[in-house]
Amino acid sequence: MMKLAGRRFAAACLIVMALVDVAAADNREEAGKEFSAGQAADNVHDSPAAIEHYLKSYELVPHPATAYNIALNYEKLHKYRQAAAYYQRYLDGSSDPPDRIKVQKIIADLQAKPGRVTVRTSPAGGQITIDDKPAEQEPLKKVLAGGPHRIVALVNGQTQSQDIEVAFGEDQDVMVAFVPQSGSLTILSTVPATQLWVDGQMIGQAPTAIALPPGQHQIAAQAVGWAPQTKPVVVEAGRASQITFTLVRGPGNANGNSDSNGNNSAYGTTPPSTTSFMGAILAGPFFPISGGGNSVGVVEPEFGFRWNSGELYARFALATEEGNFSSYGIGYRLGPMNKQKTHLYYAFNIGFSPQFAFDGRVGVALAGVLGRRVDVYAELGLGYTLASGSGSTVAYLPAVVGLAFHK
Repeated sequence: MMKLAGRRFAAACLIVMALVDVAAADNREEAGKEFSAGQAADNVHDSPAAIEHYLKSYELVPHPATAYNIALNYEKLHKYRQAAAYYQRYLDGSSDPPDRIKVQKIIADLQAKPGRVTVRTSPAGGQITIDDKPAEQEPLKKVLAGGPHRIVALVNGQTQSQDIEVAFGEDQDVMVAFVPQSGSLTILSTVPATQLWVDGQMIGQAPTAIALPPGQHQIAAQAVGWAPQTKPVVVEAGRASQITFTLVRGPGNANGNSDSNGNNSAYGTTPPSTTSFMGAILAGPFFPISGGGNSVGVVEPEFGFRWNSGELYARFALATEEGNFSSYGIGYRLGPMNKQKTHLYYAFNIGFSPQFAFDGRVGVALAGVLGRRVDVYAELGLGYTLASGSGSTVAYLPAVVGLAFHK
């Protein structure tokens, strides 16, 4: 039985080897057909078709001659990287080709082919230097020889380098991106409460420190009774700078202009108008302090205009009980508008009720900033209603709080 099994195993091996030989023969035959089709395409200078047939032939039987023909056609199509790869396959698949040195030089020449390089910077507008040649403005387009190159970009005082490799005549787009870096500027003044502007925007009072992007900036300083000054300053990325204003006596105020006519502006142009619409809703108790009566809850809708020096508005008071406090009227809050922090107003109101009782009041209003367009008000004052007809004269203390909205 062992001898019979051994003979059967040997017979099976012979069958497998025969099938492998048949398959190999089929591959060689099919590879030969594809090779011939590639040669036919070569004869009519159809390189894309020739490459297609040669590649199919090479997949079936990876012959060095087929690799060489593929490389030749890639070179004709200026696809130098693919051509070099198949020239190398030709060398690797040949035992000792007589043209080895020649083909190796072809591969080296293909790798050294010059390519077009386009260099840009982000942010745009940088100066570009390649291999220490004179700097040029971006976007820079150059044909560079094959091999390594160093690119240096200069943007807003910052430099950044990048190494590239030009090979096989391939085009490259190079983007040199800069991470924005701020510099810091400390601004001092010899006069207290000096107002400061940077590039036309008010930033507060001296002394102060501010982060600014690299480059040149215009810094202006002005105070009441002192002549305005403007100084240029160059801020460098990642570095701290300082500037000091030594103001001299002269016509000037603290709103950006040197005089009421707008002459000798501290920063070259009058600041933009700050006039805007405003609306408010206030509510609170009114406490009678003479003339009798009880405290009354009042809701006061308002609307009007807001600007640098205060607010002018119309109001309509809605009293819950006594009609003496239900009056139409106008009011004015006097005080510097400040969008950055809490500020104080002096409030004046005058009006009349439907019963033609005239009233007026004065007070102090405190405004706190809730957002870019919303303030919270708290107003406390003294009021007086002058009755007409059968009404009574009342002095009272108004105490209201609410929200104001402005454009």
